[in-house]
Amino acid sequence: MPKEIELIFPECGNKTLAAVLHEDRAPITCKKIWDWLEKPVEELAGSPWPKLPELYVWVPPMPGLPYENATSFPKAGELLLAHYDQFGGNYTSPEGRVMAFDLAIFYAPTYLYLPVDKGYAGWISANHVATLHDVKEMAPVIARQMLGGKQKIILRRKSS
Repeated sequence: MPKEIELIFPECGNKTLAAVLHEDRAPITCKKIWDWLEKPVEELAGSPWPKLPELYVWVPPMPGLPYENATSFPKAGELLLAHYDQFGGNYTSPEGRVMAFDLAIFYAPTYLYLPVDKGYAGWISANHVATLHDVKEMAPVIARQMLGGKQKIILRRKSS
């Protein structure tokens, strides 16, 4: 039985979304996500709307994370773990690189691009680690995000 995670949005009446991990396609990344969620994690979900149709949360640094099952063109309902060079990121490597690590939940097809004119990387790829069972269930969460900005999210392992 594949492992699943839950995303709970308290400000949307505890709306709960489930996503199946793609351990067969991204085993190292999925293990790191599973380990991170040993205990439920509460974060603030941000959104780069209108630039990208996604919600994201910063995750703890995961140095040495490979690119596996990577894409630059996520589809609606996909969860991607991104790790990339970024000014003001949430991790500085031993080599002095400033990195960002985030988990993004996409609610429409898009592409991943950081503006080169802002000093970022241009096209980037991120690891496709999970897929929501039903992206349509995100509708109230998306509406809340667009109207109210950041919102709480609880991520946890789904119990059988």
